[in-house]
Amino acid sequence: MCVAFSDPLELQSQVGAIAGAIESLTGGPRRKPDAAAIEPFTARASTACLARVLDHITDRPALAEAI
Repeated sequence: MCVAFSDPLELQSQVGAIAGAIESLTGGPRRKPDAAAIEPFTARASTACLARVLDHITDRPALAEAI
């Protein structure tokens, strides 16, 4: 499955279609998702992971320039 968009508003209008596509991949009937099972894949968790990576990168000492 691929989701491509150029504007956040465009993505917002596709939430139902995206949810339907994800559900069709599971092959099962729709049920309430297990929040704990999907938490590592939420925007909040993904953003926190990216923030940790960027914090790690910016905490590194500057590399010495070659003379």
